Amino acid sequence: MEINEKVFQEHLDNKAITQIKIILNEEGKYNLLLSLNWKKGEEKLLTARGEWRSWVSLDRLIRHLKSKTKQLPPISLIIPDRNKKEG
Repeated sequence: MEINEKVFQEHLDNKAITQIKIILNEEGKYNLLLSLNWKKGEEKLLTARGEWRSWVSLDRLIRHLKSKTKQLPPISLIIPDRNKKEG
C-alpha cells in the first residue's frame, strides 16, 4: 500500500495511524514510517512521484506533522549508529 500526503491526512483524521517513526537516513534527512491499526508492518510516507518523502530538518518535519492534526499519535525518533562495525 502506498501512503501519500492525501492518504496520510485521511488516516490521521480517522485515527488509523497508531505510531509514527522518524528515521534519520544515510543522507542526513528524515523519513517517516507509519504503523496502521488495521495492518501489520509499517508503511513509508511517499511523495506524489512515489519516492520516500524526506525532510532536511527535524524542526520542519515536526512543524509539518503538527499542521496536520491537533492530536498526533506517538512518535519515535530513530537515529542509526553509522559508526558501528558489522561482523
